[in-house]
Amino acid sequence: MESGDSHTAHGVDAVCVEPWQLGDAELSAAVLDVSRQIEVLQARRITLMGEVADRGLATGAGYRDAGSWLAAHSMLEIGEARDVTALGTSLRTQPEIAAAVAEQRISPRHASMLCGFFDTPPSLLAALADTDPDEHAAVIAACRDALLAAAVPGPETATKSVRTAIETLRVRLDIDTDGPTTRERDDLNTLTVSNTLNGRVVLHGDLDALSGEILSTALSKLSAPRPAADGTRDPRSAGQRRADGLIEICRRHLDTGDNGHEAAEKPHVTVLIHQRDLKAQPQGRDERATVSVTALLDGIGLPWMPWGGTLTPETARAVACDAQVTPIVIDDHGVPLNMGRTTRLVTSAQRRALTVRDRGCAFPNCTAPVSWCEAHHITHWADGGATDLDNMVLLCGRHHRHIHHSNWRIFPTPRGRPRFEPPGFAPPPAVGLPESDRAERPNVVAPAGHG
Repeated sequence: MESGDSHTAHGVDAVCVEPWQLGDAELSAAVLDVSRQIEVLQARRITLMGEVADRGLATGAGYRDAGSWLAAHSMLEIGEARDVTALGTSLRTQPEIAAAVAEQRISPRHASMLCGFFDTPPSLLAALADTDPDEHAAVIAACRDALLAAAVPGPETATKSVRTAIETLRVRLDIDTDGPTTRERDDLNTLTVSNTLNGRVVLHGDLDALSGEILSTALSKLSAPRPAADGTRDPRSAGQRRADGLIEICRRHLDTGDNGHEAAEKPHVTVLIHQRDLKAQPQGRDERATVSVTALLDGIGLPWMPWGGTLTPETARAVACDAQVTPIVIDDHGVPLNMGRTTRLVTSAQRRALTVRDRGCAFPNCTAPVSWCEAHHITHWADGGATDLDNMVLLCGRHHRHIHHSNWRIFPTPRGRPRFEPPGFAPPPAVGLPESDRAERPNVVAPAGHG
């Protein structure tokens, strides 16, 4: 399709009509035409951002970097904007790859992978750069041609095939050197932890072979499927299990504290939160104090933490259940009124007693072991609940969060594990039982989807 017909599909101005007004052939052609226009504009933006970064225009305007400037003036998140800028900068030293992107012969994603290969070249290439410049240039050209060929769009082209080509070259060129091979160089390890616009956190890393093996080994058991007691299959995907496993590793590390004893020290958490948001109202979850849009705009928003994350009041309450917490009380304008001292909420002796009583997560049908569990206040300490065994229960991280974000209710049982009731649960009458024995009903069986 010629540039003059860029908005036309089979003689119809496809951009100016509703999709349902297009015939099948016109609709298909319009989608492909728009896709080509997006590819052209993406390539142009990458090139332009390389020039913006090179001139220092963003830092001159007061931004940390060019990616921050782009994110502030577009709908891109900061991570995406920085990726665009990084690729534009790399392509300025790789004119052949830059030309392939500009002409839409390869995708920006694949171009980024190719630039990464040359930014951290295999050990043999690095050695040739010092000993034989001519041979080095020849090998570089051969590698570039091979990688560009692997990245040319086609029915067999995918990120996996491009990655395979890169790894094959690394294996062949990581030889005959005195130092470690690229796959063994821990000085190339990177891990980025980025906060997204919606408050979530994105991880992206690149590890040497040994570090990757250590991580995989640590995750192996913790990310394995965990069927319920009745044999029901673990509903979590492999990705969800790995994420849960990584958080569990971090939690256990924080639990050890300085003395190395399991569960001896909980995370040191500083949460800035208005007192009214921490205290739950008796009417129920749907009628708890909420944060208004005006308050958010005025800077009195959700509870926040030093690393930039924000929490809902429910999650802040869950964190405060079993952690070293430094409460900072603020007024309606966000001005600190006083700072309490950090206090330990659950003693080691109480933790051991809970272990004996609950034997793991007490939520119905959960099989999480004790080492995966946190101590939860049935009546929250902010609402006057005491830190004693009758007011405590062990919950795994998943069910601890679930309890704080749902209408499940927990009732203490003086002679056993607490009793759980799901939203809307109406227990059958305990016919024939003395009143004193009715509190001994076992944990209810969680409905499907709650275990």
